[in-house]
Amino acid sequence: NGKTYYISATASGSGNGLSEGNPWTLEQLLANSTNETNIPSGSQILFKRDHTFNFAGDWSIKFLTRNYPYITIGAYGSGINPVIEAGTVSTIDAAVGKGINLSDLNINGNIAIRPKFSGSVPFGWVSPGLQATIRNTNTKGIHVWGSKGVVIENTVVTGSTLQVDGHGTDSIEYLYFNKVDVSGATSHCVYLAGGGNNILIENSKFHDCGIYGTDRDGIATHGRVNNYIV
Repeated sequence: NGKTYYISATASGSGNGLSEGNPWTLEQLLANSTNETNIPSGSQILFKRDHTFNFAGDWSIKFLTRNYPYITIGAYGSGINPVIEAGTVSTIDAAVGKGINLSDLNINGNIAIRPKFSGSVPFGWVSPGLQATIRNTNTKGIHVWGSKGVVIENTVVTGSTLQVDGHGTDSIEYLYFNKVDVSGATSHCVYLAGGGNNILIENSKFHDCGIYGTDRDGIATHGRVNNYIV
């Protein structure tokens, strides 16, 4: 069964992480995230609001992806959402078919949803890739590769493109954006590359993008897409 783990920037290092009064340090979380056995499926990993967590580089969450029920990485307490100082929060090389939920975070870096690359299939992405939900989060960029079942809601992307790469026919499916705001990218605000099906984008703003500030607003789509509603 899933558990709830609390992470605090002021933790002592002696807590078991299972209550607000005995939180883990960031170092304890990382030490328990090097395999898929320490933190069970369906768990919540909650960072304390009003705290900043410095990863001193990228944060690989590939071992936190799971078969359903997925792990949720989120926040607890009152105040502003926790700040995650990481170059990229990344699932790169996660096993195909697994998933992750991200919620209520201020990520001072990018998010990369990418399954393990395979040289045995065209373009390297094995269907269905990864499933992911990103909600109530601020970040500098989001890049999704070859995945089916990605939801992005109530999320602000500032300074880089929200990009979804499929390349292969039908490699993007069940993609949903709701209340997503993208701005400040020097290229397209949103770029969908490759074939896809069943894409719904609503209640969203893609603005002030491109080298000149407005020349690449909106959505650029490259490839054949079926059942695409904006």
